[in-house]
Amino acid sequence: MKKLFNVIFISLFSLLFFMIFLIYREQDISNMHNLFGFTDQYENGDIYFQNPLSEEEQNQVIQKVETIANNEDVTIMFAHYEGSTGETSHFHYYVSGKDNFIQQMVPSSVSIPRKFSKGSAYLTTDLNDSNTESIPFFSFYQEATYSVYPISHLMENPEAMRFGFTYFYEDKEDRSYFENVFSTTFREFNIDHQMVHHEVYNSDQALLENTIYISLIVLALSVTFVLFQISNTLKEVAILKLNGYRLKDILLYLFKENIILAALFAMTIPLALTLISFRSINARVLNFLTQVLSVSFLLVGFYVLIVLLSMFIIRHVRLSDLLKNKNINQLLTHFIYGTLILTSIFVLPIINASVEKLVAVAPYYLEQQYTLKGSGDLYTIQEVNDPKREWEFNQMDYAQGKENIQNEKHIEIYNALDSMDALYQLSPNVIGGSQWDSDATYLLYQINEKSFEDQVFYVDDEKISVTDKHVINVFMDQATARKEEWQVEQFTQLENVEVTIYLFDQVDYIAYDQEDYRNYDNEHAPIFVYTTHPDAFRPDITAGGLYFDGEKINETKEYLNTMGIGEHLTFRSSKEEQEKLFKDLLYTVRVDLMTFLPGALCLIVLFIAFQKFILLGNQKEWRILKGVGFKTFDLTKPYFMELILLNLLIIAIQYVFLRTILWGSMSLLVFLSLVSYLLMNRESNKIKIN
Repeated sequence: MKKLFNVIFISLFSLLFFMIFLIYREQDISNMHNLFGFTDQYENGDIYFQNPLSEEEQNQVIQKVETIANNEDVTIMFAHYEGSTGETSHFHYYVSGKDNFIQQMVPSSVSIPRKFSKGSAYLTTDLNDSNTESIPFFSFYQEATYSVYPISHLMENPEAMRFGFTYFYEDKEDRSYFENVFSTTFREFNIDHQMVHHEVYNSDQALLENTIYISLIVLALSVTFVLFQISNTLKEVAILKLNGYRLKDILLYLFKENIILAALFAMTIPLALTLISFRSINARVLNFLTQVLSVSFLLVGFYVLIVLLSMFIIRHVRLSDLLKNKNINQLLTHFIYGTLILTSIFVLPIINASVEKLVAVAPYYLEQQYTLKGSGDLYTIQEVNDPKREWEFNQMDYAQGKENIQNEKHIEIYNALDSMDALYQLSPNVIGGSQWDSDATYLLYQINEKSFEDQVFYVDDEKISVTDKHVINVFMDQATARKEEWQVEQFTQLENVEVTIYLFDQVDYIAYDQEDYRNYDNEHAPIFVYTTHPDAFRPDITAGGLYFDGEKINETKEYLNTMGIGEHLTFRSSKEEQEKLFKDLLYTVRVDLMTFLPGALCLIVLFIAFQKFILLGNQKEWRILKGVGFKTFDLTKPYFMELILLNLLIIAIQYVFLRTILWGSMSLLVFLSLVSYLLMNRESNKIKIN
């Protein structure tokens, strides 16, 4: 029992460390987007430059920004997110404003230089940055870097000025004033005002929820360990009481070593894991360690509380009862059964989402890997680095048929690559149902001829052939077709064009993306729209849904370089996408295991304890019954009925209070019940007849 105690508490304190670490990590992911909560504290406005800025105009913008920041209580920020280069992403923020504002963009443990936005020093989480002007600070999210620069660095990264900037102010009453200031100051640059919204990750709430969860686990396990300790030392306790030992002395005799070990584990495990996990100790890591230690010792306190409450049981232990063969284990069995019920009530809803994700993640991963492998050697454009917006496709001009030099470049490149048979077009769209008040949505793909060759549609085991490639050809499964009164406008925006609908009952298709039609109202497959009509596709070479044939990627890149756009594009291969998918899988599994394992571990221990107490309480009686011919099932039938009662009770409670049954976690409870019953049968078979 002592070994089990050690293993369980070591596991719990280790899991606690990683659970809190993941909370801090998620917080820092949020911090990189909302500047450590800065963007959520203040009112803000967004200035968007509708036209690209020349270098002279960029300098004018910077001067005007600095003037406003000097004269007003406002902070102005330019942002640039740099996608994956290898394994690291980068968040760059360029700011102009007063120090009291900028200080809130970094952790409180980090001090910024005076007049930060007028200097050259900058703040960064990139610990490998050797620049003497950098002021490094630690982040729990190591897959990306976060840097805050004074505005003097902005011209080094004109990509940050590509679309505009955000300004922040404190008082809601000043909204109209600042809208007028910025509209007036930047009117000459053809700007547009937009509101900005940021999602907030509440680490305090997450920490509270996880602390409550792990506390429930520790309380349940503490009850189990304490009852086992009392059960195993009944005779010793009775003798100690007979010899005049006080309850306090008996508790120290029984639990002193365990309490010391628990306190030792609570201190050493977080310390050891901190030293192993982090390359350096700094103020943020110390804050994290303090948090872990605080929760760890809180859990030790819960264990001590259960130990103190055990005196009410010890008080009823008498040597005379033991000599009369009165079995206190039957009483302890009721305590364990009650603990198992309460733990199941509170823990199963917490771990349900994790159970469902862990069950679904492997099939989802295999399906997505199959999709990526089935799509062959493809490339997508991961990033467009175009600070001067020389290659920006103007959707409004294209839709209205206006002349646009940039659009003409895209059309020329698109047509050239299409004629080279180098492009797969598989553009996902979400369309509504035919009824205006319907909430139905359907996944639809627009595909070009090269993509159409990879899709095979059947009706009555016959392959469907297209009679006219130039018209709009719509392919949908028969069940989806019956759901709506489909209109031409749902499939194309082109006017005066014929639409032909083909209904299939079988399909072999390859989707190059990771979208799933089952998230929509499609029955058996997405809807596909295929045509060779020259105006059917938006010829934006940087748009989503465009894939480049890997067999012709070198030829494609060479052509793009010749046209001048190649240097602005970063490609990602399907192989790299598979590697990213695997990393995402590992992270998802790791996060959900942090929630699942403590609850599952607790339930396993409680089932073992319940089974053991049943055996201890009934062993003598079962030995006699086996001697008079009782079968194993006759002996364990009451145990089996109690397990059924447990499962039915939890289902009823979930339905009454949650209005649903959490089948993910209930499947775990049913599985543990069956395993426990089978183990009980095995143990009962070992009982020998005297």
